[in-house]
Amino acid sequence: MGDVAIDRLTLRLPGGTPAGTARILGSLVGRGLAGAGFAGGSHGSGVAGTVRLRVRALPGESAERLAARIAAEIAAHVDGGR
Repeated sequence: MGDVAIDRLTLRLPGGTPAGTARILGSLVGRGLAGAGFAGGSHGSGVAGTVRLRVRALPGESAERLAARIAAEIAAHVDGGR
């Protein structure tokens, strides 16, 4: 498993999202990434540069499930170099 460092994680949420909810979601994504097993990163270097993803919340989806999906997308991008 390779080492991965994330310098900054920015989530854009709808304007009416309470700040507390945004912080919780960010924390959950971070935990999901901390538990992800990375194979070594993009091109074997562990460097992915900027990763931009669009993940939309599903109707009735919990913050935990949304965070897990976001973390999985980031991990797949870093591992696969998409």
